[in-house]
Amino acid sequence: MFEAPDIDMRKSLLCQIYLNLSAAYMKTHHYSLAERVCNDGLSLTDMVSQLYFRKAQAMSLRKDCTLDKLTEAKRCITIAIEKRSS
Repeated sequence: MFEAPDIDMRKSLLCQIYLNLSAAYMKTHHYSLAERVCNDGLSLTDMVSQLYFRKAQAMSLRKDCTLDKLTEAKRCITIAIEKRSS
């Protein structure tokens, strides 16, 4: 089996891939896909503040953005700031 440091390294690499993929989707205006990729990354670990920030960006830039989505985006930014400062 894999050892804990090996698993942590793999999760870290996957999170970096998810971050890059979400940035690419946002650059091409595929905001719903960017949000989905961020959710996939957050299912691995919720300790990466950039995933929360990118998710908030993707949610707020969608054309069909509602007040509920903006409230959720604000919550994601708050979590990102908390994770970043801890």
